[in-house]
Amino acid sequence: MTDDNKTVTSDDVEYPLEALSETARAQLNNLTAVDEEIARLNAQLAIAHTARAAYASVLKSELPKGKKLRLAPVRPQLPMHEERYRIPLPYA
Repeated sequence: MTDDNKTVTSDDVEYPLEALSETARAQLNNLTAVDEEIARLNAQLAIAHTARAAYASVLKSELPKGKKLRLAPVRPQLPMHEERYRIPLPYA
């Protein structure tokens, strides 16, 4: 949609806004609102990813250095749907 020409383009076809039905204009407004919400959520997700990487980096720097501890494997293994509980640490 452009403000200059007051048209909306769908499938490479331009439509004047005044030719749209009230329902079509309402759906256009809904699409605009949803696109704005998706952009806002993507920004929040980027912030969360950055914070997670920072926390993982600090955690890695705080882990004991030198002597490696040998731990028994955790039983039972986490199910595949619970991979979110594993903490992949960034490379140093």
